[in-house]
Amino acid sequence: MGCIKRQRDLGNEEAALLGTKSGIGARFHVHKPIAPGADLGVTVHTTRAAGTRCLQAAISAGDVSLQVQIVLAHAEIVAQGKGFTFFLSERPRPRALRVVHAELCPSPRAPGAKRAAGGTKPRGPER
Repeated sequence: MGCIKRQRDLGNEEAALLGTKSGIGARFHVHKPIAPGADLGVTVHTTRAAGTRCLQAAISAGDVSLQVQIVLAHAEIVAQGKGFTFFLSERPRPRALRVVHAELCPSPRAPGAKRAAGGTKPRGPER
């Protein structure tokens, strides 16, 4: 669980590596406080429109709970110096975290608040 800090689109090559299209999937930077004054930042990638919309809504709505799957680029792609992009690295990486399920969390500012609308249904691993 964490909050979305930033969003960027996927280029055509990166979208193809993830099995989606540019404009449907996106890249999000998720932050989670882990200690006073310290945050953990992770880049996650969406491949479905519903997951992208859910994380876009979380930018202004609060925290989001995520289930992710590790995706690896083929060795030939990595040998060409290509791969997945991240917010904290200029160099493409051979792995990514793909969102399998995303759900908005109740706001901590509203005690007893019901779960916010939005989310994606969990599915089996994408291939």
